[in-house]
Amino acid sequence: MLLPALNAARDKAKATQCINNQKQIGTAYNFYATDNDDILPLQWYNGAGSTYRWAAWLAGKKGSTASGWLTERTNYLGNPNIVRCPNAPPFDTKPTFDASYIYGARYFVAFDGDMNPIDQVFLINAKKCRQPSLSWIMTDSWSTTSKQQIYLVTKNSTSCVSLIHNGFANTLFVDGHVGSHEMRSEPFKAAGIVNYADKYKVLVAAP
Repeated sequence: MLLPALNAARDKAKATQCINNQKQIGTAYNFYATDNDDILPLQWYNGAGSTYRWAAWLAGKKGSTASGWLTERTNYLGNPNIVRCPNAPPFDTKPTFDASYIYGARYFVAFDGDMNPIDQVFLINAKKCRQPSLSWIMTDSWSTTSKQQIYLVTKNSTSCVSLIHNGFANTLFVDGHVGSHEMRSEPFKAAGIVNYADKYKVLVAAP
């Protein structure tokens, strides 16, 4: 009887730490947007000989290859340990801002508001998002190929939403709040999410 209770308490503590991680990331997003004309960091940039994931942009590793973006080296994150969910499977390496196995940014953008394409990604103006409390930008993620947390979440590919907290995924929204959402919840349905991972198994849900 004691072991299940301890496991439940441990899982709850990890879920709380995950929420705190994402709240800190949300604060970093807000500071970044304040310094960059309300534009949120790129989910990822892959072009002109450089690849940057969202954590690298927030950590000040952005380069001059993305036109229209500031190139100063401000680190908005500070601590690389917050870019991974504590409930995800253990990693062989310490977390870094350049790692692939981090929280999944929302790659397929379907926000209300104005967006401008740049290479394979979108620039998102936080102030022009008409529903910031309903539009999510990051969540617990899972790659069905690498069997790890992954830096992007897409609609129906191998990079999917991870229901790692007892059937729920912690999710960061444009307004900075973090919510816990289950499969087929409204934010995921509105985004057209099809694939979900639960305890390392892929569940397919109608959008």
